[in-house]
Amino acid sequence: MSAQSSEGDHRGLNRDTEAALRRVRRIARLLDSQFTLPGTRFRFGWDGILGLFPGADWLTALPGLVILLEAWRARLPNQVLLLMAANIIIDALVGTIPVLGDLFDFAFKSNQRNAELFERGLELKGYRVRRTADPDDDVIDI
Repeated sequence: MSAQSSEGDHRGLNRDTEAALRRVRRIARLLDSQFTLPGTRFRFGWDGILGLFPGADWLTALPGLVILLEAWRARLPNQVLLLMAANIIIDALVGTIPVLGDLFDFAFKSNQRNAELFERGLELKGYRVRRTADPDDDVIDI
């Protein structure tokens, strides 16, 4: 999404919250849906790729914690924060299981889930959040 097209799309959001929403979406896209498998609609990101390496699941949880921090800074409801934390923990724990954890990393997409929770949390606070017009925005085909 270009900076031009995002201006004024999120009525009621202050500049900091709108910037946080863009950061959250960017992190989620990079970790969970940056790439597409040719000839399919299957999307994956760096979380799944790095999760193939032993111990990397805990490292990929760190950017997920940034999403949680952004939600806390935006003063989203505690229920939303708890669901986000649960997604991060589930992703990191199950991701440590050989083979099954690797498949889980590609399917669960905790960061994408948390980006959606972030948006819903803003809506619960009364903000109008525009969904991205192009879900493939900045997606790389491989």
